[in-house]
Amino acid sequence: MPRHDTPPFEVWLGWRRGDDSFFANLARMVNISRGGAQLRVAGPPPEQSTVWICLGDPESSECLEASVLGVRTYRRDECTVHLAFREPCPHRFFEAAVCLLSATERSRTDLLGTVGDDQ
Repeated sequence: MPRHDTPPFEVWLGWRRGDDSFFANLARMVNISRGGAQLRVAGPPPEQSTVWICLGDPESSECLEASVLGVRTYRRDECTVHLAFREPCPHRFFEAAVCLLSATERSRTDLLGTVGDDQ
């Protein structure tokens, strides 16, 4: 699937640590496709782990589940994380990432009827 570069912005990347704890860390989205994404993060998740990406608050319902395909050192204190989504990326999430439009702004705009009339 074609990847689309995203404007630099932060997302939450979270994963389970051990049995009961959940860890969320800020990450920077680099690109996204309907099938996955590339992020940069300090303190990356383990490879082959299940993670969740959230555009807003990490407790938001606007989170996507993904698998970590690979982690590579980008700079001394930052890694690149390659992800595969469990299901195709929803249009709202994809558009928000590519257009840098938060899920809250998108919902508000849809209610006003100024965006998405041609969809």
